[in-house]
Amino acid sequence: MSSDEEHEPSSNQSGPEKKRRLQRSCDACRKRKSDSATMPNGRCTPCISFNGACTHSHPVMKRGPKNRFVASIVCPLSSINEVSRRSDSSSSATASTLPLTSEIPAPPDASPSPPSLPDEDLSHDELAERFRQFSFGSMKHRFFGPSSGFMLAKNALTEKEEYLGRPIVTQFRRPEFWHMRPWEKEPHKERPRYIYPDQDLIASLIHLYFETVHPTMPLLHRPSFERSVAEGLHLRDHSFGATLLAVLAIGSRASRPPNSTCSDDPRVFVPGSNSSLSCGWNFFNQVQVIRKSLFDEPSIYEVQLYCVLVIYIPSTFCSNLSLQGLGMRFIQERGEHRRKRDGHKITPEDELWKRAFWCLLCLDKTICSFTGRPSVIHVEDYDLELPLEVDDEYWDLNPDQAFKQPPGKPSLITYFICHIRLAELLGSALRWMYASNKSRVLLGLVSPEWEQRAVAELDSAMNSFISSIPDHLRWDPNRTGAFFDQSALLHTMYYYLQIIIHRPYIHKATVLALPSLTICTSAARSLIHVVDVWLNRTQRVALMQMYTGVFTAGVVLLLNLFRVKRAGLSIDVTRELAHVSTAMRILKFQESR
Repeated sequence: MSSDEEHEPSSNQSGPEKKRRLQRSCDACRKRKSDSATMPNGRCTPCISFNGACTHSHPVMKRGPKNRFVASIVCPLSSINEVSRRSDSSSSATASTLPLTSEIPAPPDASPSPPSLPDEDLSHDELAERFRQFSFGSMKHRFFGPSSGFMLAKNALTEKEEYLGRPIVTQFRRPEFWHMRPWEKEPHKERPRYIYPDQDLIASLIHLYFETVHPTMPLLHRPSFERSVAEGLHLRDHSFGATLLAVLAIGSRASRPPNSTCSDDPRVFVPGSNSSLSCGWNFFNQVQVIRKSLFDEPSIYEVQLYCVLVIYIPSTFCSNLSLQGLGMRFIQERGEHRRKRDGHKITPEDELWKRAFWCLLCLDKTICSFTGRPSVIHVEDYDLELPLEVDDEYWDLNPDQAFKQPPGKPSLITYFICHIRLAELLGSALRWMYASNKSRVLLGLVSPEWEQRAVAELDSAMNSFISSIPDHLRWDPNRTGAFFDQSALLHTMYYYLQIIIHRPYIHKATVLALPSLTICTSAARSLIHVVDVWLNRTQRVALMQMYTGVFTAGVVLLLNLFRVKRAGLSIDVTRELAHVSTAMRILKFQESR
């Protein structure tokens, strides 16, 4: 026990001294331990003395300093396991579920879905219901998190209702504060006047969009989209009309199969222009990108518009315009980045919001990796479920069969799940390999060996991923149809991500320099080969993920050639330049659009 002298004020001090708190127990107390292991029936001496229940239900707390490197990240294999489990149902040859290892650190963006959430994490649902109850105008479908003042007010109202024993009924409302003012309604009257092409061109360009873009970026639901166009929704709803114009612009950019001549339809070009680069501009230029009204709730059509424009804009001079950030903010405003409560019945609108979120996330990771800019959202900011692996034609069936993929038929959305996993791993690589010093300190990436550990873990996650993809998405140059497009783009992204992971170390005098350069050059050759085979087979303009990967791969091969020649080492210059020439030929093909 402690002595009394430690708590008494010194005699030579005029005022009272603050008592010093001891930092630990005395020696006798520290020696005392539970003897339940040696006592009869497993009951320790104090519990026997006080006739209490001797339980050992509390988890054992690990002592020692926390490893921030491990604590800041999540095991990536759990996300790979989910892909494996989903793939097992569609292919018997898919790799089996990989074992989890809690001792291995992992990329932060490889986020497993939590089995359940505490009630406070879903309290925004109750707040939204409160808004609908009181008819809070444009806030009915807005998301406000736990830190918001609205959440605090909601808790106060709940307490008052429990105190009164009845629900609160609002009786006195001042119109000037509860409704929009007349001058605030003016922008709502100004609707853009869109000019659409002939119906035959609309139908052909929509078909082209869904045949070439939709399999690898499944943003829309084809049956409902085409039905809305047939019913003339674009003539009544300007938000849907803008999305339709963006789809027509993308359809104008995509090259048709060789046996079709509709891609050269003069109606898709700017009148008087001889440049094929003008295709689709008539439709894109009409779209009101930034809306005038600040009061409208974000609609699914508006978010879809930004996603489609992100695909179209890189082919224009304003390629630096980052609309994916605006689209992601609208999704967060609606709260569509959060998972639904257990037991929630999935609706087509829910699935469209999920597709929009994941499409924007995938596009954002690709754009940020190429431009070197921070991502607009990180894994800790969302917990949304993955899209259902159900093809579009199985949505609008009877309630018993809706959202059910036929057994034995691989879904086109399975590729999208794999795409999402690669995008999350890409986000991990960007946060680890290219982070600022401040971010590295916050993530705990400050130990001498953290680089080797990070690269090794990312490589392990990549190897686990490539072994877990289903058979119909594995690379096969003889494959045809949508699965061929998906396989080509998936492997292009895989090799591009390998380059992103190892690229920072090919310039550094570390033990990672030589193996990283070898991996980068091998991945660059493989990437160019995959895209070259795909282009020779399809003769179509590649998506953004493809041509950014080809550009990066070509530069890496040139860098390797210059470095090896400068070091005086032997290298097959002809073979390397042949790959570079192939990359240039692929990029030149893109010039037509």
